[in-house]
Amino acid sequence: MRQTDLIPLQPNKVYHIFSHAVENNNLFYDNENYNYFLRKWEKFAKGFFQTYAFCLMPNHFHLCVQTLPQPQQQLASSLKLDASLATNGSIHSKLINNFLSSYAQSLNKQRNRRGALFRERFGRIPVNDIGYFCDLMCYIHHNPIHHFNCDEYHDWAFSSYNSFVHGNELLFLNTEIPLKRFKGKDGLLAYHKNYKQQKRFLLIEDEVQKFYF
Repeated sequence: MRQTDLIPLQPNKVYHIFSHAVENNNLFYDNENYNYFLRKWEKFAKGFFQTYAFCLMPNHFHLCVQTLPQPQQQLASSLKLDASLATNGSIHSKLINNFLSSYAQSLNKQRNRRGALFRERFGRIPVNDIGYFCDLMCYIHHNPIHHFNCDEYHDWAFSSYNSFVHGNELLFLNTEIPLKRFKGKDGLLAYHKNYKQQKRFLLIEDEVQKFYF
């Protein structure tokens, strides 16, 4: 997908959102960076996005979110934008850009670095059916196994997987809707196990790579 072909996020749709650090940089250097990113996302997402899954890794991240419908004027006012931007869904895109810019500024200040932190545009792939939604949840949780040689899903601290297994304490994370899609925690665990055994990771990974290259 060419960057010029990007379609703004539309209201009331589910998306796979992702981004990667530029060149050989990292997005996260210590636990506080990971936690700060999640705290900041909670602040930016409130009222605009429902978050169903996430995984943060040293140089990239993945989110499964649903854009929430909001009155146009309310959206525009909260972001200090012209209300006309809300008519094509671009306010949700602008919000994510603002979020990433805010995090980058904070990390640059902490690390005494300058310049871009994230690649030019964040990735976005619409999720149009339940089967793809379930595979995407597994793909997001599987990233540390694929990229960082974790043995099991639960080995990575900065993903939503353990919130589904051990109970959710994150205010921004909605586990209820995904668990319904998996028909409960046992269904979620079984689906993840089957996904790992069948090695389906590359099906979505290829889509992600095509977005960038």
